[in-house]
Amino acid sequence: MALSQMAKIQIVGHNSAREEVVEELQRLGSVEVTNLHVRVLQARDEQLEKRQLEIEQTSAYLAQFEKRGLGESFFPVKVNLSEEEFLNIIQNFDYAQLCQICQKLERDLKELEANGLKLFRQANDLLPWKRLNIPLEELKETSAAKVTLGTVSNRDFDPQGMKEKMEEVSRETFIQVIEETKSVKYCLLIYLKHHQEQVSNILRESEFTPVNFPGLRGKPEDILRETESRLQKVEEEKKDLIAKSREMLKEKTKLMAVHDHLANLRERKSIQNLFARTEETFLITGWIKRSHLENLKKSLERQFSEIDISPVKPEKGERPPVDLENRRLVRPFQMVTNLYGLPHSRELDPTPFLAPFFFLFFGLCVSDAGYGLILMALTLLGIKKMKVGQELFRLLFLGGVATLICGALMGGWFGIDVAKIPRAPHFLKSVVLFNPLEQPMTFFKLALALGFGQIFFGTVIKLIKDVREKEWSDALFSEGSWLVIFAGILVLVLGEGLIGPGGAKTLGKWLVISGALVRVILRGLFRERKLAGIGIGLILLLDGLKNLLGNVLSYSRLMALGMATGVIAMTVNLVAGLARETIPLLGWLAMIVILIGGHIFNIAINTLGSFVHTTRLQFVEFFPYFFEGGGKAFEPFRTQNEFTVVR
Repeated sequence: MALSQMAKIQIVGHNSAREEVVEELQRLGSVEVTNLHVRVLQARDEQLEKRQLEIEQTSAYLAQFEKRGLGESFFPVKVNLSEEEFLNIIQNFDYAQLCQICQKLERDLKELEANGLKLFRQANDLLPWKRLNIPLEELKETSAAKVTLGTVSNRDFDPQGMKEKMEEVSRETFIQVIEETKSVKYCLLIYLKHHQEQVSNILRESEFTPVNFPGLRGKPEDILRETESRLQKVEEEKKDLIAKSREMLKEKTKLMAVHDHLANLRERKSIQNLFARTEETFLITGWIKRSHLENLKKSLERQFSEIDISPVKPEKGERPPVDLENRRLVRPFQMVTNLYGLPHSRELDPTPFLAPFFFLFFGLCVSDAGYGLILMALTLLGIKKMKVGQELFRLLFLGGVATLICGALMGGWFGIDVAKIPRAPHFLKSVVLFNPLEQPMTFFKLALALGFGQIFFGTVIKLIKDVREKEWSDALFSEGSWLVIFAGILVLVLGEGLIGPGGAKTLGKWLVISGALVRVILRGLFRERKLAGIGIGLILLLDGLKNLLGNVLSYSRLMALGMATGVIAMTVNLVAGLARETIPLLGWLAMIVILIGGHIFNIAINTLGSFVHTTRLQFVEFFPYFFEGGGKAFEPFRTQNEFTVVR
């Protein structure tokens, strides 16, 4: 329930064992290697990069033929292999041959697709001329006449008027509409060449666009028939290539194993840029968890005789990396801390402190026991079926548990008040504390009380932190004075039932006054400029009280979100009931669709809202009281497989 204790170490060995030592360090995955050079020279292994790129391109080509479920599209599943299977693939699989086969298949497929597209466009262009009963090669100009095909817009085109204009120029002019659509007319035009200039003017006025088919021979209908046959052949060849490509998918697992092997090999080459070296020796420095140091020593010294592993003192101002260690129940909440930023090495881990508040606040925001059950079921399914996103699923599962508890205490089950459910178990009715829709002020007071409690707790943590760091002035005059003021406020609000109205008012008032005096006067007297210190203390007190009020009121969002969930759920039920009553025959079906769709939407939108706003309360209202952050994550040099899991 704290930060892992880190030790800085150095490893000195003979160059002859350097590659093997690096491989063992990667296998153990316990040391974060630090840079021993002012500037890192990134040595590149072009051969390794080329191999990895070929595999990535082949994998991307094969991926388009895989059938994936919706879940796998968002959360790709890694392949499980035993160490023996993995090593067998690395040693025996000829991935280069597979890459060559897939490259050829890809080239052939692209060529076929290009040919198919060309044929399709050709057929599309010829289709309007299907009724033209003249071979295309005969549509050419002679010494006396010119024959041309063309299109004109149907909007303003008048074929009779155009024909009359042509006949005014020459009686030996022929125009025929071959095909017509809503927007275009496809025409055949024949005229004498010595009337070229006059005919061109008429064609320009009619917005005539010439059409030609260079290289094509035969009648359009015959060419279309042949093109269709060729297109069919192209499709058959494509199916054959796709079938062969799908056949290659059985080798993809092996390909991914080789990819991961090469990636880790590149990392081993790259990490050596951080070492210091002489002609005979190498030096590695890095960070390791203290609990792993002995295991590292045993492993390396057992395999390598000419090696020394020893702890070293960190340099002045050097801070170790940070790794959070929490118990299983608290560990999912580390995700919230990581979103904000890690604590530095001398700071408390805030995860155990935020965990109970996050748990309770999330439950209050969703506040429906039925939704809690659904959320638990869905996240359990995610934990079992998905290989990634486990941290989020576990956090949301705990959120579902909190929702179930809070929803049961407020009597909400899928938007229905448990008191109105016939034959509901007596236990469910007996645990209800209040109905938020009927007693909103109770919910409001509860939200503010929880907010005040979390702020009080944050101030206590800051006081402990000041004491640990021997900041006695801040501990006494800042956090200490605020705790006295908070205690006074609590006595004023809650003390009437314990010590009577008169005693509560007197004690609470004097606690608040005492805390304020310590905050303003005593803190000011410990400053060099005492009068100015008292004035600054008064300003800070007033500013702190204003911030306290604003921060506590911010927790009212718990009530707002909790009530919104209930109102939307009730509305879904109401609309579903109306659909059943008003829609003939299909009323029951409509009701079921509305209930399922409406409640799923409500669960999704309110789960998202609850996560966001509960996280915001930690970041904005709680963390500023004690948490600084700024730590660097511990990133040990280890085997990192993107596609495979080696058992």
